[in-house]
Amino acid sequence: MGDRLPKLLGGLFAFAALSVCILNRIDPWTATVRGLLAFAAGHIAGSIWEGLFGAPAGKVIEADALDVQSRQEADPADGGDQVGEETAA
Repeated sequence: MGDRLPKLLGGLFAFAALSVCILNRIDPWTATVRGLLAFAAGHIAGSIWEGLFGAPAGKVIEADALDVQSRQEADPADGGDQVGEETAA
């Protein structure tokens, strides 16, 4: 999910804070500050969640894919079709 969860959680926090402020008729500047603080809190909470429970940040290569690739590179039955090599007809 990458960087999407912190933004999503921050957006939900900000939306909730702004909704409560609008329903309670709080002045716009206070509502905006509360929305920004809620977004920051949600973004930090989402980042912590991703850090603890997210997928590892490395590239995972399956062993079968490596085995197939190594067999293709070492296969002499290809007939020498290499880039830049012309065949005489």
